[in-house]
Amino acid sequence: MKTSKAQSAVLTVWIMLLIACTPSEPDTVDPEITIIYPPNNVVVGDSVTMQVTASDNETITRIEYYVDDIQDSLADDHTRPFEYTWNPKEENIPIGTRHKLYAKAVDEMENEMISDLIFVRYKWMMLTEDVDEPFRRDIEKVYIRNTEERLEFLVQTYEDWGAPYDPDRRGVNFAIFLDTDSDTATGLSPSTPVTTETTYLADSLQYAVDGIGPDYLIVVGVEGDGLWKWNPDSSKWGYQADLDYLDLKSSTNTTQFGINYADIGTPAMLKVVSCNHSFGADTTFWDWAPDFGHTEYHKDDATFIGPSEY
Repeated sequence: MKTSKAQSAVLTVWIMLLIACTPSEPDTVDPEITIIYPPNNVVVGDSVTMQVTASDNETITRIEYYVDDIQDSLADDHTRPFEYTWNPKEENIPIGTRHKLYAKAVDEMENEMISDLIFVRYKWMMLTEDVDEPFRRDIEKVYIRNTEERLEFLVQTYEDWGAPYDPDRRGVNFAIFLDTDSDTATGLSPSTPVTTETTYLADSLQYAVDGIGPDYLIVVGVEGDGLWKWNPDSSKWGYQADLDYLDLKSSTNTTQFGINYADIGTPAMLKVVSCNHSFGADTTFWDWAPDFGHTEYHKDDATFIGPSEY
C-alpha cells in the first residue's frame, strides 16, 4: 500500500514528537581536572598562580579553588585559561608553614571532580627549631630552601645582636655543618669531644658534631664569611669558596645567606647541624641546633620557585 504525501508528513511529525518526548540519558560523567602549576612540594614566594586544565563530555561551568580546604568563593572561574593567584603575604601567613592547594571542576549537571592535592611551603622550609637556652644570641629557628644553583639558609635568634662582626658588641658566629655523603670517614670525626679551647671554627681543632661526619662548613659572622671543606688527610678545614650572597645587618635577629650548590657537589641529600658560637667576657658559648643528633634535608623537599631575588 502506497503512502500519500500527507500521510508521510504526519508520520514524520509523529516520529519527531516521539524522539522529542523520549527521555535522554542523564549526564553522569564527572569532569577531569589537573593542576599543571605549581609543582608539588615546592617553596613559593609572596604569591603563586595556580594553573589548571579541565575537560568534560559536556561543558565545564566553573572551577573552584581551595587553600587548606577553604574555598575562595570570590575566585570561582568560568572562563579559560583557568588560573588562580594565592597571596600568602596578604594573609600574613607565617614563613615556613606548609599549605594544601587544590581545585574542583563542576559541569552543567553539577558533576564534579577534585584535582590532586598540591602541597607548598611559604618562603622557607623549617630545618630546626631550638629551645630558648641561657646563651646569648641563642638560635631559635633555622630555615632552608634551594634553587637549582643555590642552597640558602635563614637563621633567627631569640636575642638581637649588635654589630655582628664585633665580638665586644654582641657579635655572631654562625656555623652550618654539612655532611654531603653520609660517610663519617670522609668528614670531621663525630667521635672527637667538643672543645672550646679556641674561638676559631675553622681551626685545626675538631668539634663533635653529633652522629655525622661533615664535609663542609659554612661560617658567617665574627670569623669571616665563607664555605670551608674538611681535609681528612690534614684534619683541617680548608677554604672552599665565597658565599653566593649574605644579608647580615646590625641590631636584628635574622640573617640570610646562600652558597652555590656546585661548590659542595650538588648532593641530593644533606645531614645538617647548626651552631652559634657566641662570645662572653671570660668564655665562649656553644648553642647547637638541634642539641642532639642532626636534621636531614633532601633537595627535592624545598625547591624555591619564588622570585629570583632573595
